Amino acid sequence: MDRHIHLYGALSPGQALDLAEGHAVDWGWLAGRWVEAGLTAPDFAALARRRHAGEAAVEHELAALFAGGPPGFSAFQARYDLVVACSRWASGRHDRWEAANASEIDRVCSIVGAQGPAEVRLLLPGTATPAWAEAALEHAAAAAARAGLQLAISLPRAEPLRHWPIVAQTASRHPGITGIDLCGLEDEPARHAPLAAAIAAWNQQHYPRRLQFLVHVGEQLRGVQPLTALRRVWDAVAIGADRLGHALAARLDPAAWPATPVWERVDERRARLTWLQWQADRLDLDADSIDHEIAALTNADPAHQLAADPLDAGLLLDCQQVVLERLSKARRTVEVCPSSNRMISGAEIAQHGIDRLNAAGVAWVVGSDDPGILGTSFAEECRLAGLC
Repeated sequence: MDRHIHLYGALSPGQALDLAEGHAVDWGWLAGRWVEAGLTAPDFAALARRRHAGEAAVEHELAALFAGGPPGFSAFQARYDLVVACSRWASGRHDRWEAANASEIDRVCSIVGAQGPAEVRLLLPGTATPAWAEAALEHAAAAAARAGLQLAISLPRAEPLRHWPIVAQTASRHPGITGIDLCGLEDEPARHAPLAAAIAAWNQQHYPRRLQFLVHVGEQLRGVQPLTALRRVWDAVAIGADRLGHALAARLDPAAWPATPVWERVDERRARLTWLQWQADRLDLDADSIDHEIAALTNADPAHQLAADPLDAGLLLDCQQVVLERLSKARRTVEVCPSSNRMISGAEIAQHGIDRLNAAGVAWVVGSDDPGILGTSFAEECRLAGLC
């Protein structure tokens, strides 16, 4: 079973364009997102008209466009924004659930269900009214079940608890809802301890049923310093994440690490140093020196930017080993998505450290992530991960 796949991300670019038929789409916004990410934006409106006229060549043209361009999360998200722009679920009205919304979810679940068994993730829009959220989740859960799919509900990181009572009630009625997910732009896992506590309380109340807490973490390596990305994997374990989406920071060959900012926020440095202080004995670090560095930051503005320290590849490798051992002892599972990790990190799959997961005794599963956007399949991801 594909354990890491986003429902709408499983659509091919052509299938995503099909969703645009019958409602207004902001093609200018989509083109702008592509340009901002360094991608060459086509005339999406013209492609949609040709697709709706039945031109088979459009799918091939889109596939070629999606295969090009730079690596990185921004470029990946811009590609995914085709789905965001075209779908009623993401870009439609979120104040009143309508028949067109229901028809779209039925259609998408049917397409994805035909691809094989999967636990699909569906992001609840942060702008949804309570009435829309309740109707949408109820319909999505039923549609997923009819298509033979399990459903994990993704919550917006900005306000993950806003719709929690509705999510909890819907999950109580639908055994096919198996997890709660945090995706999108990564932040500090500690911010989501209240959500973790709410999930734990739900699990206790509904035992033996259990909602898995799924956290995308350690995937977006270009926006923070390497040890910050790695420390966040540790913190995700600490708040109770059952499965970690990607966790590439814990296993990527340091030599393959993408370029990171030349600066580091004060709060990120303080958190990094505090974590290193905890590991000082294990890593044979000078704890007194770390204490002095932390003390020097006492009165600094948390958002102030400092010059980044040079990457110490040896220290990063040692810290990765500490985190891998933590994952193993805590019996947490890493979700490995080879094509997605390659696109976002720019590193070849041989450098993704799957062998290091095995050596450390870390459980892992394979996911296709967004196979329609990535031009892949679950079978291909299993092959790339060395499972067949």
